[in-house]
Amino acid sequence: MNNELEALKVEASEMALFAKGLADGVTDAEGEREAVLFLGKIKGSIKQAKVHFDFLTKPLKEHIKTIKAEFDAIAEPLEEAERIVGAGIIKWRNGQEFKQKEEKRLALEAYAKEAVRQNDIDKLQVIASEHENIAHEAPKVVKTEGAKMHMRESWQFEIIDIALVPKEFLLINEPAIRAALKEGTEIAGVKSWKVMKPVIVQ
Repeated sequence: MNNELEALKVEASEMALFAKGLADGVTDAEGEREAVLFLGKIKGSIKQAKVHFDFLTKPLKEHIKTIKAEFDAIAEPLEEAERIVGAGIIKWRNGQEFKQKEEKRLALEAYAKEAVRQNDIDKLQVIASEHENIAHEAPKVVKTEGAKMHMRESWQFEIIDIALVPKEFLLINEPAIRAALKEGTEIAGVKSWKVMKPVIVQ
């Protein structure tokens, strides 16, 4: 197998070197026939390489698929458990009780910054005592023996009227455009033209 692959590599390199001269020689019908013959050889070499690739990788792919199924059986329930507990944390932090305590903590932190600017040590000591209690009730960061958690803000969205969405936020459906052009449909705002490409069939 290794010898066959090495032979294919050598052949591929030689074909790449030969291609430029052959392309320049396509100046008449005979030159075109020679080019088509050469492209047929390239097609055959590509197929040969793919056969070798599939032969070598198929057992690996099947083995990986089996291993992945074993790990999925472990990961999926764990991920579901993570989602459920995470939802519980979000529900608690979005609740009125937590929000009130969080507002108090943030206010104390703002007072503390002001006390620092004023170099008011007595005020800082009073705030520190209150802050320690409320920070335990509504912490910014939760630290445990095995994990640490903080909240990260992210944006979610839902399209409610696509006609109002600015065009820079819309994606072009290229496959649909090509299919419509193939059927002869004219599309406003789209300039189209045909490009011929040689197709080699063995």
